[in-house]
Amino acid sequence: MTTEMMDTNSLRQRLSDLRVRLLAELNHVRDGADDGSGQMGDFDPNHPADMATEMFEREMSETLTENVEELLHKVQRALARIEQGKYGLCEDCGKAIAQARLETVPYTSFCITCQARQES
Repeated sequence: MTTEMMDTNSLRQRLSDLRVRLLAELNHVRDGADDGSGQMGDFDPNHPADMATEMFEREMSETLTENVEELLHKVQRALARIEQGKYGLCEDCGKAIAQARLETVPYTSFCITCQARQES
């Protein structure tokens, strides 16, 4: 299936909606990391358990931020591929990505075969 034959309007809308949600999530995570509101009234910066909890929460926030940023990057690349007329084509082998795969993972840039090869 070529990108001309594929109706990308609904997938473009899904990607755009996902982009908006990811940007909101990224702002939420970053705001939560900056405001310190997660600290409890009895927080003691010199207590090992409190320091460990703070470190854990900071690392978890950083990991969540990285994951959201990575997914946002994939969504933005997919939207760019739509504009370039390259959406739905595997970036590795150049073959068409199955419509069912695009419906499930609209930001994918690899067919299932190439994705599996990359993950192994």
